[in-house]
Amino acid sequence: MSLGLKAVNVMLQTLTKLLFPAQCAGCRLEGDWLCASCRAGLNATPAERCRVCGKGQFGGTGLCAACRTSTGLEGIVSLFEYHEPAVARLIKNAKYQNQADALRFFTETYRTKLMRALPDENWVFSFAPLSRARFAERGFNQAELIARIVAGKDFPVRSLFKKVTATSHQADLDGQERRANLKKAFVLTSTPPFDQAQGKPAKLVICDDVITTGTTLGRLAKLAKKKGAAEVWGVTLAHS
Repeated sequence: MSLGLKAVNVMLQTLTKLLFPAQCAGCRLEGDWLCASCRAGLNATPAERCRVCGKGQFGGTGLCAACRTSTGLEGIVSLFEYHEPAVARLIKNAKYQNQADALRFFTETYRTKLMRALPDENWVFSFAPLSRARFAERGFNQAELIARIVAGKDFPVRSLFKKVTATSHQADLDGQERRANLKKAFVLTSTPPFDQAQGKPAKLVICDDVITTGTTLGRLAKLAKKKGAAEVWGVTLAHS
């Protein structure tokens, strides 16, 4: 009997743990994926800085007025710059070296801070999708992993989006190329749910690992709003 993809992925992760124990993404000390000293050395982005353009914003949303308009997001929660070496290394290792545990550790470490930065709402969580080929290559979707950890047992997580065309890595493209790259990449596979308690469309949080120009989360937010989502925020671990 052949093993399923999930079973194979679990075996690979277990083997990876045994052969390559956790090593700090900052100082390379063995023990944790990010040691206490390196965590203390991370510089959190000032609250008033827009996470997309870097300019000032004063509404507590993580976005300036112009970027709220261009992305269609009401706000974004993102704690650290991707240019922090330890943060970038940890995310890259998770995505490209099968170190999902590193991303899980980082997300769990900062879950409370992420949740405190979100408005107090009855959220529904979702996540940026991967193409089938990219999922098979990695064995997991980093955005889904983040969404499920941040939502925890407090909020439902729904798979609302599908990536229908393979695209180039966004990290390799400039702003205009990113927009063209994702122009018809996503579809909505499920109508955003209703908030049963309030009897109206739910407020949605879409998770991803990094926000750069806001193109990916913006596409997803606009798709969701076309089908009735009342409000859409983004949550990422890092921003450019």
